Amino acid sequence: MADPSSMVTGTERRVFRFGRSRGVAALRHYDAAPEEVWNAWTDPARLARWLGEVTGDRREGGTVRVHLGNPGEPDAVATCQVLRCDPPRRLTATWSFPGERDSAVDLRLHPDGSGSTLRLEHVGLAQARLALGSGWETVLLRLGEFLHGADPARLPWSETEPTLAPLWSARAEVAETDDRWPSAVSTAETSTLECGRDVAAPADQVWAAVTDPNRLARWFASVEGEQQIGGAWTATFSNGKAHGVVEECVPGERLVTSWRWDHEPDGATPARVTLSLHPSESGTSVTLTQRGPATPAATGLAAGWYAHLAGLASYLGGSEPAETDWNADFALARVVLRDQ
Repeated sequence: MADPSSMVTGTERRVFRFGRSRGVAALRHYDAAPEEVWNAWTDPARLARWLGEVTGDRREGGTVRVHLGNPGEPDAVATCQVLRCDPPRRLTATWSFPGERDSAVDLRLHPDGSGSTLRLEHVGLAQARLALGSGWETVLLRLGEFLHGADPARLPWSETEPTLAPLWSARAEVAETDDRWPSAVSTAETSTLECGRDVAAPADQVWAAVTDPNRLARWFASVEGEQQIGGAWTATFSNGKAHGVVEECVPGERLVTSWRWDHEPDGATPARVTLSLHPSESGTSVTLTQRGPATPAATGLAAGWYAHLAGLASYLGGSEPAETDWNADFALARVVLRDQ
């Protein structure tokens, strides 16, 4: 039997809070290429050797069942809908477990020298479920054993918990405020949505990405119109169109426009969207604020803006986002905003 205490130094642990919502994240390096790690995560035959039996449709939109623990234990089965499957980069899924409320899991793989770094994040958790951190770390330790040709059974769940649980409890006591997520605040008259993102690109590149129609089409929508004060524009999305008029435009710094969806009634007061850019340590801090009439869809709209800014960051980072990336980021934000 392996000694888990000798392995825990290789894990980066983080616990986040946003309102009443909590999240856990674990990061580890593996001496294996991203393609090899991805295959271990997605091949049912290999998964059965270190995680558990996985059945169902593993394609995007499909539903899988992850059988954890001992065979024949119905309470140890998680049901997941696959939101994003982008080999060997990203795997995102909802997470439904008996006796728990639904949450979501996001797995990212990055090349790291001759190996790879895996970051697993579980969001939308209640305070009482922070123990999942130690469970996921055990998963990552068992994966490492498997990738190195050792027997993952050397790390049974019952043996890792006494070592890992105190480490995660210590992180929970100093949980970080997670300001990645959007906010949606409504009164009887107005709804205010705010969302921010640090983008690893200089302001001039970000500005081009948010104003050039050719670039906008690659991460946001098909946009036609004039990008100047008084200019009218139309943005075409897969689920409808939005229209507006540019009210302010300070290149490289600030863009303000009215915003109205085509499904809103004629004469409806449009919202006002403000996009601001500021230098940051990593490149550019992008802040988006939408203010307008009160709407019951405020949470969904905020989650949508979060997903769009995530797409902007991916695009400027060299990875053009797909619509299913937007769907996955939207779902992650929705489960977090549930407890705002």
